[in-house]
Amino acid sequence: MPASPALRLERLVEERGAELTRYQNAAYARRYRDLVEEVRCFEEGKDASLPLSRAVAEQYYKLLAFKDEYEVARLYSSEEFRRELERTFEGDYRLRFSLGAGPFARRGADGSVRKAEVGGWIRPVFGLLAGLRGLRGTWLDPFRKTEERRMALQALAVYEEDIGRILSGMSAGDAALAVEIASLPDGIRGYGPVRATHLARVMARRAALWARASADRETVRAA
Repeated sequence: MPASPALRLERLVEERGAELTRYQNAAYARRYRDLVEEVRCFEEGKDASLPLSRAVAEQYYKLLAFKDEYEVARLYSSEEFRRELERTFEGDYRLRFSLGAGPFARRGADGSVRKAEVGGWIRPVFGLLAGLRGLRGTWLDPFRKTEERRMALQALAVYEEDIGRILSGMSAGDAALAVEIASLPDGIRGYGPVRATHLARVMARRAALWARASADRETVRAA
Protein backbone atom coordinates (compact mmCIF):
# COMPACT_ATOMS: atom_id res chain seq x y z
CA MET A 1 0.00 0.00 0.00
CA PRO A 2 1.53 3.35 -1.05
CA ALA A 3 2.30 5.90 1.65
CA SER A 4 -0.14 8.76 2.11
CA PRO A 5 0.80 12.28 0.88
CA ALA A 6 1.19 13.37 4.50
CA LEU A 7 3.63 10.54 5.25
CA ARG A 8 5.60 11.16 2.04
CA LEU A 9 5.84 14.83 2.96
CA GLU A 10 7.02 13.96 6.47
CA ARG A 11 9.74 11.68 5.09
CA LEU A 12 10.86 14.32 2.59
CA VAL A 13 11.09 17.02 5.25
CA GLU A 14 13.05 14.76 7.59
CA GLU A 15 15.48 13.83 4.83
CA ARG A 16 15.99 17.39 3.64
CA GLY A 17 16.19 18.67 7.20
CA ALA A 18 19.02 16.23 7.93
CA GLU A 19 20.83 17.40 4.80
CA LEU A 20 20.46 21.05 5.85
CA THR A 21 21.91 20.22 9.27
CA ARG A 22 24.98 18.86 7.48
CA TYR A 23 24.95 21.86 5.14
CA GLN A 24 24.95 24.39 7.99
CA ASN A 25 23.53 23.45 11.40
CA ALA A 26 20.40 22.38 13.30
CA ALA A 27 19.03 25.92 13.48
CA TYR A 28 19.22 26.22 9.70
CA ALA A 29 17.31 22.96 9.31
CA ARG A 30 14.71 24.17 11.82
CA ARG A 31 14.15 27.28 9.68
CA TYR A 32 13.25 24.95 6.82
CA ARG A 33 11.03 22.65 8.87
CA ASP A 34 9.17 25.56 10.48
CA LEU A 35 8.12 27.10 7.17
CA VAL A 36 7.06 23.78 5.65
CA GLU A 37 5.04 22.99 8.77
CA GLU A 38 3.36 26.40 8.60
CA VAL A 39 2.34 25.69 5.01
CA ARG A 40 1.14 22.20 5.88
CA CYS A 41 -1.10 23.58 8.65
CA PHE A 42 -2.46 26.17 6.19
CA GLU A 43 -3.19 23.54 3.54
CA GLU A 44 -4.45 20.81 5.84
CA GLY A 45 -8.16 20.24 5.28
CA LYS A 46 -8.10 22.06 1.93
CA ASP A 47 -6.31 19.45 -0.20
CA ALA A 48 -5.34 16.04 1.16
CA SER A 49 -2.71 15.58 -1.56
CA LEU A 50 -0.77 18.57 -0.10
CA PRO A 51 0.58 19.96 -3.41
CA LEU A 52 1.53 23.35 -1.94
CA SER A 53 3.33 21.80 1.03
CA ARG A 54 5.21 19.46 -1.29
CA ALA A 55 6.24 22.32 -3.57
CA VAL A 56 7.54 24.35 -0.64
CA ALA A 57 9.37 21.35 0.85
CA GLU A 58 11.20 20.82 -2.43
CA GLN A 59 11.83 24.38 -3.59
CA TYR A 60 12.62 26.00 -0.24
CA TYR A 61 15.23 23.30 0.33
CA LYS A 62 16.71 24.01 -3.09
CA LEU A 63 17.17 27.69 -2.23
CA LEU A 64 18.51 27.05 1.27
CA ALA A 65 21.02 24.43 0.05
CA PHE A 66 22.56 26.58 -2.68
CA LYS A 67 25.99 25.20 -3.58
CA ASP A 68 28.24 28.01 -2.41
CA GLU A 69 31.95 27.80 -1.69
CA TYR A 70 31.48 26.10 1.69
CA GLU A 71 29.11 23.48 0.33
CA VAL A 72 31.33 22.64 -2.64
CA ALA A 73 34.24 22.28 -0.21
CA ARG A 74 32.16 20.04 2.09
CA LEU A 75 31.10 17.78 -0.75
CA TYR A 76 34.60 17.43 -2.22
CA SER A 77 36.17 16.73 1.17
CA SER A 78 33.50 14.24 2.25
CA GLU A 79 33.96 10.53 2.77
CA GLU A 80 31.17 9.93 0.24
CA PHE A 81 33.24 11.66 -2.45
CA ARG A 82 36.35 9.67 -1.52
CA ARG A 83 34.43 6.39 -1.70
CA GLU A 84 32.95 7.36 -5.05
CA LEU A 85 36.44 7.98 -6.42
CA GLU A 86 37.56 4.56 -5.19
CA ARG A 87 34.57 2.89 -6.84
CA THR A 88 35.10 4.74 -10.11
CA PHE A 89 38.89 4.72 -10.62
CA GLU A 90 41.66 2.18 -10.17
CA GLY A 91 45.43 2.46 -10.17
CA ASP A 92 47.28 5.77 -10.36
CA TYR A 93 44.96 8.68 -11.15
CA ARG A 94 45.10 12.43 -10.69
CA LEU A 95 42.39 14.82 -9.62
CA ARG A 96 41.88 18.22 -11.21
CA PHE A 97 39.37 20.79 -9.97
CA SER A 98 38.10 23.84 -11.87
CA LEU A 99 37.59 26.66 -9.36
CA GLY A 100 36.21 30.14 -9.95
CA ALA A 101 35.99 31.57 -6.44
CA GLY A 102 38.34 33.37 -4.06
CA PRO A 103 41.98 33.47 -5.16
CA PHE A 104 41.23 31.16 -8.11
CA ALA A 105 38.80 33.53 -9.82
CA ARG A 106 40.12 35.24 -12.94
CA ARG A 107 38.46 37.93 -15.01
CA GLY A 108 38.41 37.60 -18.77
CA ALA A 109 38.64 40.51 -21.19
CA ASP A 110 34.85 40.73 -21.20
CA GLY A 111 34.71 40.93 -17.40
CA SER A 112 33.37 37.41 -16.92
CA VAL A 113 34.83 35.11 -14.28
CA ARG A 114 37.18 32.44 -15.61
CA LYS A 115 37.95 29.30 -13.65
CA ALA A 116 41.44 28.13 -12.76
CA GLU A 117 42.43 24.46 -12.71
CA VAL A 118 44.15 23.09 -9.60
CA GLY A 119 45.33 19.65 -8.59
CA GLY A 120 44.23 17.19 -5.95
CA TRP A 121 46.41 18.93 -3.36
CA ILE A 122 43.43 21.23 -2.79
CA ARG A 123 41.31 18.56 -1.06
CA PRO A 124 42.75 19.18 2.45
CA VAL A 125 42.02 22.87 1.91
CA PHE A 126 38.44 21.94 1.06
CA GLY A 127 38.24 20.18 4.41
CA LEU A 128 39.41 23.30 6.23
CA LEU A 129 36.98 25.51 4.36
CA ALA A 130 34.08 23.13 5.02
CA GLY A 131 34.86 23.35 8.72
CA LEU A 132 34.43 27.13 8.53
CA ARG A 133 30.87 27.00 7.17
CA GLY A 134 29.64 28.48 10.45
CA LEU A 135 30.94 31.79 9.04
CA ARG A 136 28.40 31.60 6.23
CA GLY A 137 26.34 34.78 6.17
CA THR A 138 28.27 36.54 8.93
CA TRP A 139 30.46 39.62 8.52
CA LEU A 140 33.50 37.31 8.73
CA ASP A 141 32.37 35.41 5.64
CA PRO A 142 34.85 36.30 2.86
CA PHE A 143 32.33 35.23 0.20
CA ARG A 144 29.34 37.23 1.49
CA LYS A 145 29.54 39.91 -1.20
CA THR A 146 30.04 37.75 -4.28
CA GLU A 147 27.56 37.99 -7.12
CA GLU A 148 26.58 34.33 -6.69
CA ARG A 149 25.79 34.84 -2.99
CA ARG A 150 23.86 38.03 -3.71
CA MET A 151 21.66 36.20 -6.22
CA ALA A 152 21.14 33.27 -3.86
CA LEU A 153 20.09 35.49 -0.96
CA GLN A 154 17.83 37.55 -3.20
CA ALA A 155 16.03 34.45 -4.46
CA LEU A 156 15.67 33.10 -0.91
CA ALA A 157 14.29 36.36 0.50
CA VAL A 158 11.80 36.72 -2.35
CA TYR A 159 10.62 33.14 -1.89
CA GLU A 160 10.03 33.56 1.83
CA GLU A 161 8.10 36.75 1.08
CA ASP A 162 5.97 34.94 -1.50
CA ILE A 163 5.10 32.08 0.84
CA GLY A 164 4.18 34.63 3.49
CA ARG A 165 1.85 36.35 1.02
CA ILE A 166 0.26 33.02 0.10
CA LEU A 167 -0.36 32.15 3.74
CA SER A 168 -1.80 35.53 4.61
CA GLY A 169 -3.89 36.37 1.58
CA MET A 170 -4.74 33.47 -0.72
CA SER A 171 -8.08 31.68 -0.69
CA ALA A 172 -8.98 28.12 -1.67
CA GLY A 173 -9.79 29.36 -5.18
CA ASP A 174 -6.16 30.44 -5.60
CA ALA A 175 -4.74 26.98 -4.80
CA ALA A 176 -3.38 26.16 -8.26
CA LEU A 177 -1.84 29.62 -8.60
CA ALA A 178 -0.26 29.32 -5.16
CA VAL A 179 1.40 26.03 -6.13
CA GLU A 180 2.68 27.61 -9.34
CA ILE A 181 4.24 30.49 -7.40
CA ALA A 182 5.72 28.13 -4.82
CA SER A 183 7.28 26.06 -7.63
CA LEU A 184 9.03 28.99 -9.33
CA PRO A 185 12.56 28.24 -8.02
CA ASP A 186 12.55 25.05 -10.08
CA GLY A 187 13.36 27.31 -13.03
CA ILE A 188 16.58 28.63 -11.47
CA ARG A 189 19.52 26.67 -12.90
CA GLY A 190 23.26 26.89 -13.36
CA TYR A 191 25.84 29.35 -12.07
CA GLY A 192 27.14 32.80 -12.94
CA PRO A 193 25.61 34.47 -16.01
CA VAL A 194 23.52 31.37 -16.75
CA ARG A 195 21.95 31.51 -13.30
CA ALA A 196 21.41 35.26 -13.59
CA THR A 197 19.50 34.74 -16.84
CA HIS A 198 17.32 32.02 -15.32
CA LEU A 199 16.68 34.12 -12.21
CA ALA A 200 15.59 37.10 -14.33
CA ARG A 201 13.11 34.88 -16.18
CA VAL A 202 11.75 33.48 -12.94
CA MET A 203 11.32 36.98 -11.50
CA ALA A 204 9.42 38.09 -14.60
CA ARG A 205 7.18 35.02 -14.33
CA ARG A 206 6.68 35.74 -10.63
CA ALA A 207 5.52 39.30 -11.38
CA ALA A 208 3.05 37.97 -13.96
CA LEU A 209 1.62 35.39 -11.55
CA TRP A 210 1.11 37.88 -8.77
CA ALA A 211 -0.51 40.30 -11.23
CA ARG A 212 -2.87 37.48 -12.22
CA ALA A 213 -3.66 36.76 -8.58
CA SER A 214 -4.48 40.41 -8.01
CA ALA A 215 -6.67 40.56 -11.13
CA ASP A 216 -8.52 37.39 -10.06
CA ARG A 217 -9.30 38.92 -6.67
CA GLU A 218 -10.59 42.10 -8.30
CA THR A 219 -12.84 40.00 -10.56
CA VAL A 220 -14.24 38.17 -7.53
CA ARG A 221 -14.93 41.45 -5.72
CA ALA A 222 -16.65 42.92 -8.79
CA ALA A 223 -18.88 39.86 -9.10
